[in-house]
Amino acid sequence: MDEFLDIRTMFIVLFAMQLFAGGLLTVFYLQQSTIPGLREWAVGMSLVAFGAGFLFARGMISDFASIVAGNLLHITGDMFLYIGALRFFTKKANWWWISVLWLVFCVPYFFTYHSVDYLELRIHLANFGSGAFLVLAGLTFVQNRKAYAGHAYVWPTIAFFLVAVSGFSRSFYIFVDDNAQFALMQTGLSSSLYFSTVLLGAFLGTTGLMMLTSERLRHKVESALTQERLAMREQNDFWAMVSHEFRTPLATISASAQLLDRSPDLSRSEDREEAGRIHRAAERLSGLVDKCVVDDWTNKNLETTEKSEIHIADVLRGLALEYDVPLSCTGNFTVLASGGSYLFTVAISSLLDNALKYGASKSGVEIKCDCTALDHVVIEIFDDGPGVKPEDRLRIFDKFYRSEKQDGKTGVGYGLYITKKIVEMHQGTIVTDRRDKTVFRITIPKFQSS
Repeated sequence: MDEFLDIRTMFIVLFAMQLFAGGLLTVFYLQQSTIPGLREWAVGMSLVAFGAGFLFARGMISDFASIVAGNLLHITGDMFLYIGALRFFTKKANWWWISVLWLVFCVPYFFTYHSVDYLELRIHLANFGSGAFLVLAGLTFVQNRKAYAGHAYVWPTIAFFLVAVSGFSRSFYIFVDDNAQFALMQTGLSSSLYFSTVLLGAFLGTTGLMMLTSERLRHKVESALTQERLAMREQNDFWAMVSHEFRTPLATISASAQLLDRSPDLSRSEDREEAGRIHRAAERLSGLVDKCVVDDWTNKNLETTEKSEIHIADVLRGLALEYDVPLSCTGNFTVLASGGSYLFTVAISSLLDNALKYGASKSGVEIKCDCTALDHVVIEIFDDGPGVKPEDRLRIFDKFYRSEKQDGKTGVGYGLYITKKIVEMHQGTIVTDRRDKTVFRITIPKFQSS
């Protein structure tokens, strides 16, 4: 049994390894096509693999196809690896020098493929042609290592230099031994060392290039998240400014309208009606600003808000007194739930505003609370209005959505959206239904103390 693999077997192994690497990089490129340089690396590794395949087919295909096409594909593939390195670091390629270098090492094959007398020259052209582009690729990684935060660049750099040095050593071996060019094309220690080095280089290079791509993708995601956080912070600052700048003049307008309405000098009913209209418009705008601020706050604190204990009974009792609507509860309605009392108050207030706006009369509005269940609380807001059409019930909680038929009622479709958002922050659900009356039903879990 031979101690070493024969030359054809080594070519088969090399071809299979490089073809697998090229296919892997191609799949990676199809998934992450925005990463610069990845396309060139996929093309380059595939061309190198096909070059090895043509060289393996020597004797089964023409010498021109085997020698010329095989070596040109090999050198061109390594050229693409170099171009990919430039693109990865957003460096401009000097196409004039690249073209000259490619022509110097590739054109002679068209004139030397037909004779074994030129075997040594062809080996030198392959070694120095591929080696030149691989060294340039390795130097590109070394020169840009400070601009790159990760350490994955080390592996393709080692791979490129390793394969280049093995090729240069192959040529040096020929220089010192007249018969070396024939020995390198036959089974033996020198051929096994060379092919083993190239295989190791293909493995390290492919692994390193994929690690580089993964790190670059991670950096892009982190950068995008940072930009999004900055944008959200600017938006939060904007809403804070809007809230501050709008609330003061709105409060002034509302207070002035109330004073006018109570003034003894304001005798005409038309004047009092106008003052009341101004007051109601200011209150409506103030409520809209409050809802916008709540929306901004919940966006900013959705994941960081800690659970706290709130007394549902206190919240509902206070709102019932404020809106002058009846409240009825069953069971122990002093239970505790998770969430913040301010946000929960905003949610219920929004439903009460909605009920008073669309209900037929104030007397038809009422609050019910059922706390008899062991693990949840059910809160219902009733009104005697027409209710929500079945086709609108899934969309009524969408931001800015309003049903087509509103009977002249004003609004921007923001209140129910905010209510649902707050309820979901409490890990609860909200639905609407129509039986004898229109009802909005909130179900939230009870607070579980440790």
